[in-house]
Amino acid sequence: MTVIVAGVEVSANTADWTALATIEIAARIMLAALFLTAGVNKLRRPLGAATAALQFRVVGQATPGVGYTLGTAEVVIGLLLVGPTPVAAIGCLAAAALSLGFVVVSVLALRRGERFPCGCLSISVREHVSWLTVVRAGAMTVSAVFAGSVAVSAGGAAGDASLDAAAGLAIIALGLPVAVVMTWRIHRHNVRHGGA
Repeated sequence: MTVIVAGVEVSANTADWTALATIEIAARIMLAALFLTAGVNKLRRPLGAATAALQFRVVGQATPGVGYTLGTAEVVIGLLLVGPTPVAAIGCLAAAALSLGFVVVSVLALRRGERFPCGCLSISVREHVSWLTVVRAGAMTVSAVFAGSVAVSAGGAAGDASLDAAAGLAIIALGLPVAVVMTWRIHRHNVRHGGA
């Protein structure tokens, strides 16, 4: 089987496409989890999301309507990502566009020397815009482009993919960075407060 993935002609046997489709599904599950989490949090605290959009200079005024719009868009993208292949491909395109837009506004804010809560995943967590924000959004952009390319190029190969394996990969991809960050924060807390 020969197909075009992200503009590159690729020859692979069915087993290779099954493995690639498993990774593609894992990427979509991971992106869906991130977009759904971010969207629900924005819907729960729309003014915080709107304030972040104002600080990013995306909107002229922080109103709850802005926050509801952003949250709804992220929830819709998250739901599209877990749909069947044609729907998921649209979700991947939307996820890539939104993530790339976030890369751009984050880089512009950092170049201006601004530091404020990014409103990324949780409005209640005061994570400030940083180069880590740019890297995370960039990784989301790449993941969405990859998943969309494979979903469209592989056609029916995704039907052979193991959903269990894809879910496991997504859990590892989401869980490992969370575990590292939590371990680092515990270490910093212990160092500051005289712990081990």
